[in-house]
Amino acid sequence: MIVDIRLMALIDRHSDAHACRQVMIKMGDKQKPKNRPYMSRLIPERVVIKHLRQRFARWLISGMVSDHKNVDALNQNRVSRVLVCRPNHRLGNLLAMTPLLTELENLLPGAEIDFVAAGGIAHEVFSGYANVARVFLLPRHAFKSPFQYAKIMWAIRKRNYDLVINTKANSSTGRLITNLAKASYRILTPRNSDALNCEERRHFAKGPVYLLREHLNYSGSQQEKIPPLDIRLTRGEIQWGRETLSRIHQQGRQKHPTRTIALYTHATGKKCYDEAWWWSFYNLISEKHSNHAFIEILPAHAQSSLNFAIPAFYSTDIRKLASLISATEVFIGADGGVMHLASAAKVQTIGLLSFTDPETFGPYGERNFSIKTNDKSLELIVEQISESLVKSLA
Repeated sequence: MIVDIRLMALIDRHSDAHACRQVMIKMGDKQKPKNRPYMSRLIPERVVIKHLRQRFARWLISGMVSDHKNVDALNQNRVSRVLVCRPNHRLGNLLAMTPLLTELENLLPGAEIDFVAAGGIAHEVFSGYANVARVFLLPRHAFKSPFQYAKIMWAIRKRNYDLVINTKANSSTGRLITNLAKASYRILTPRNSDALNCEERRHFAKGPVYLLREHLNYSGSQQEKIPPLDIRLTRGEIQWGRETLSRIHQQGRQKHPTRTIALYTHATGKKCYDEAWWWSFYNLISEKHSNHAFIEILPAHAQSSLNFAIPAFYSTDIRKLASLISATEVFIGADGGVMHLASAAKVQTIGLLSFTDPETFGPYGERNFSIKTNDKSLELIVEQISESLVKSLA
């Protein structure tokens, strides 16, 4: 069954401005009236159900929780137990929490941290953080696993915390947990904060750190650098990545490459580029950098957009993936979790963004940058990347 959804505003699946989304659902194949400011799209019924279920959950939870937070600044010497709420399963969103964990480690070195996430990769992402004691994994779909959901909520409720941090303003589950947990102090990310909308703080990895600094008796400057994304690979993992990359090259055409450029050709939804685009991109950049080796990082479905024309690496293990990427010199990929993983692996990362905001979702780090591909030719994109590679790899 297909539902004809006419959108009063363009629905951006990655946006959190839920209040701005107005959806009008109609059945059948009626023609779209002329001169109306909306689009007509055919979307599977399951997507509609998911959207309506999320709206219902937000409405339900909004009546159960408040945006209350303590007014006075918190004395950090009294904080020993912290709960961080980011109930999300996406790799990029979890990696964006690592600067906050590093900041908590710096400001509260004696504190123990519990983390609320969803899905199954949070343990791998945070395994390098000794201050993270527990990771509560909520089911990805609360309506499908209500008993498991309630069990984890009860486990959180039984514990006592000095500080609870909700890192996402429009997360209904995060707000619910923040209010449900027994805590002396709560930090809730404001829904509309001018302080977080300024250019310096727009990146989604920076906001929680700035909020923490504002609520603690922070002696440093608010302008001090925010910690980078960091998956904290061990020496053994880094060495494994180098050895694995060397073995891959030995089986390929280039026996002893001096430098390796990693390509990640997959993304979701509108962020994805088709195979023809990637073929053209690879032909141009490999011609300009013929003395470099190239390796393709394969996505979860293990399909190559370049038809396995270059050596490829595949792993469902997040840390092995980061280890291999850490052995390369440059990572080039579309907006997504693996792009942020490369940044967290301390590799120069170049993000190719089509419609997402580079200031908010681009690769975070001093050497990293984004390229908006919508308004640029492929030749100009490759030229811009080449100029950066010449400087960084000189």
